[in-house]
Amino acid sequence: MLPIGGITEEIIVTNTNQALNESDYQRMITNLISCFNAELDINPSQFSEIPGAAAFFKQIKTDKNLAVGIATGAWEQSALIKLNAIGIDPPEVSFCNSNYYKSRADITQDVIRQLKNKTRIAPDKIIYFGDGVWDYKTCQELGIDFIGIDYHQDGKLKGLGVDRVFVDYADGVALLRIIRT
Repeated sequence: MLPIGGITEEIIVTNTNQALNESDYQRMITNLISCFNAELDINPSQFSEIPGAAAFFKQIKTDKNLAVGIATGAWEQSALIKLNAIGIDPPEVSFCNSNYYKSRADITQDVIRQLKNKTRIAPDKIIYFGDGVWDYKTCQELGIDFIGIDYHQDGKLKGLGVDRVFVDYADGVALLRIIRT
């Protein structure tokens, strides 16, 4: 069962003053997935990665000293389409999305729980890579280190005071250096 809420609920309730039920959500997800698949067939480049993301993901995933997880505010099916389109297979790592939780903090905490259960050790350092203001705010709320990715170069993250911001993942060496220090 989907946690009814989040951005979708806010938009619909604000614009229609009507609450959504499980059936409404399932219909929206089905339509979204249908649109994503059609767009993927028409023009796969619409689902291009932020430069270096897939290579960096593969690099850190194979590092025995690192545990990797993916926390996304997207619905599971839409996240899988986008990630698979760029060569990232989330089921290989700890993965959570908005199918299970309403808030980004809950999604992130679930990934951390999964990582602890898989490794049987508590991580001594958690670093979250994100491109949105909500990513940074979630990390502040949870006390997690944050590295910003400002692919659109709009400066929002720097404006919030994020000191480690990269344009993309292309400089994997520099990103690994930060992770290891």
